[in-house]
Parts: sequence; structure tokens; C-alpha cells
Amino acid sequence: MILLGITSSSRGMEFSISNLFVNINVFNGLLGQSFKMEPTPTTIRMFLYLLLFIQGTIFNTAFVTYLQTLKATPTLKNPILTLDDMREANLKFALIKEEEDLIKTQYLLSGYETVCQSMEADEFYHRRNGFDTQYAYTVPSDRWNVYKEQQRYFLKPKFRMTGICFAKMVGVTIPLQLNSPYKNAIDAMIGRLNEGGIIEYWKSLAFWEAVKKKEMSLIDTSQRFTFVPMKLEDMRLLWLLFGYMLSLMGLCFVFEIFWYYKGLRLCW
Repeated sequence: MILLGITSSSRGMEFSISNLFVNINVFNGLLGQSFKMEPTPTTIRMFLYLLLFIQGTIFNTAFVTYLQTLKATPTLKNPILTLDDMREANLKFALIKEEEDLIKTQYLLSGYETVCQSMEADEFYHRRNGFDTQYAYTVPSDRWNVYKEQQRYFLKPKFRMTGICFAKMVGVTIPLQLNSPYKNAIDAMIGRLNEGGIIEYWKSLAFWEAVKKKEMSLIDTSQRFTFVPMKLEDMRLLWLLFGYMLSLMGLCFVFEIFWYYKGLRLCW
């Protein structure tokens, strides 16, 4: 805009501060609309016109693509990071009754009662393994890796891990006696296994072992969005609105003619 204003003033045109910062021709070019050009522009103004054309093409292409994305897939909701977010989303998390008793006795998390739904262990595991989206579920980190691997074969993941944690536990431990002479050797062995990636490899095999044992399934339970081609009946509302506007325009035109001839009669 500033370059257009400077080049306009250099050619003897009327200089305006408003056109320097708010130039309607620039906005029209960015929106892909037509705008007035000089019959014999200078080289720099031709370059500016070319930049406006390229920028308008890029802007409109990106905008149309963005709108098509919103039309094809719904916008994402705010992520649930705290218990307050769960209350606002009107979502509860399922919990086994025995685990709820443990949480109550050890005060692991306060204020969870309003968003918690306790149930029996069989029902809990059945819902969680079936990816029932009615509730959120507590899950250990190692077990979540299995669910995460399973959801890779879904059309769209149904669950994700949050940072809400009841209790942090040690990942890999071996029970030993107090002051055991093997403690240092076992700690060194576990450290070497972690450094070599052996434990992560074992965790990755857990999913396929569960599939082989038929404890987990690769059946996609995510919701599938089907696209229906547009039909002529879908444009019915638009055609009715278009006909209504044409009728209104016709009435306005007849009223203008009537008013015009009425004014001529009054003049006579």
C-alpha cells in the first residue's frame, strides 16, 4: 500500500493518507477481485500489480482449501487436561471399585468424585478394551502403548493419553530383599537393557502377542464419515431464496416505475 501511494504521488496524482494505509485496490487484489489499473503503469507499479495477482491467488487457494477442510471434517474440541475440563465437557472417567477404595484411603487425588463412575472390573475392562467412548478410563503407561499401537490401524484414533495421573509407579522393578548383594548388579543390567532399547522392543511385541492370543482385535470401531453427493433437491432452499429475491427485485422495480410516473403527473 505504501509503495502504491508513493508511486502515485510521484506521477502527480492526488496524495491521500487514507489511501496510503487503506487502499481499496490492494484489498480487491488480495481477495481475487478486479480493481482499477492505470492504462500505462510504470515498471514498479506493474511489478506491484503482479505481486497482488500472485498473492491474491495464493490467499484464495489457501482460504478455499481451509474451508473445504472444515466442511469435510468437524473442528476439534478443546483438549481435556484437568478434571475441571472433564466437568465442563460433562465427561466422567470409569474406575474399578477396588482402585477407588485405594484412592480414597491414600488421598491420591482430591475432587474427583463428581467426575468418577465406579464399576466392577469385568465391566471396566470390557468397556476399555472395546473403546467405549461413553467414559474416559484409567490405564497404565505400558498398557496404553498397546492401545496406541492398536489405534494405528483405525481410521481415526478414539482415545489419547492425558497428563492426569493418580499415582506414579516404577516401570520395571524386581523385588529383592533388604540390602541384597544383587541390587547393584540388577540395576546395572536394567540400565543396559534400557540403553540398548531391549525393554522398548519387548513392549512393542506385547501388542502382537496379544493379537496372536486373540486378546485384542484389529477391527476398526471408529466412526466412519460417509460423503453423499449433492443432489438437485439439496439446492431447493437456495432456489427458493433466489426466487424470493427476484420477486422482491421485481416489486421494487415496479414501485420505482410507479413512483417515477407519479412524480411526472405531479409536475404537470
